[in-house]
Formats: sequence, C-alpha cells, structure tokens
Amino acid sequence: MLDVESLFDIFFKPGIGPGVLPFLNKIFFVLFCSIVFLWLTGVESVHVYVLGFLSFGLFSLINWFVAELRRVPSIGACATDAQSSSQSATLNASANESPAKASTEKGD
Repeated sequence: MLDVESLFDIFFKPGIGPGVLPFLNKIFFVLFCSIVFLWLTGVESVHVYVLGFLSFGLFSLINWFVAELRRVPSIGACATDAQSSSQSATLNASANESPAKASTEKGD
C-alpha cells in the first residue's frame, strides 16, 4: 500500500515515466474522435473549431518538444563536459607557460 510520502515522491520526482506520453497521445486521440463526432453530428459551433485547433496545436507541440528533448544530450552531461573542458584549458595554459616568465614572476 502506498503512503502519502511515497505518493509525493512519485509525483514530484523530475521527469516523466515511460508510459505517460503514449497515454497522453491516446487521450488526444479520444479528444480528436469526439471533436470529429461533433462535426459529423452537425454541431457547427465556432467553439468546436477553436477546440479542435487548440487541441491539435497542443498535441503537436507536446510531441515536438519531447522529440527535441530526445535529440539533445542531457543538460547534466553538458555541464559536466563544460566544467571538465574549462579545467583542462586552465591546466594546459599553466603547463604551456614559458620557464623564463615563470622565473621572472618568482623573482619579483
């Protein structure tokens, strides 16, 4: 049995589960079917057209956004790569420093 604390952990952990997007697509399919049914039965209200337009736009944007997220590498990996590259650049700069410059800096 799930307690309240584990429910909060499930709902507030970052990311989504693997079944959320297919479930959301099925919900949009049911919404599209109901809008087409309204059009076929003769409900020619401007509200039905606006609802169809907005639901199709939301469906398209959600799937486009998820596809872009899958295409781009994770943000944590990018931050780690940037941090390691800046550290290696600092080490390379100090290693490439000329010995004459280093000895004059120590003598001053």
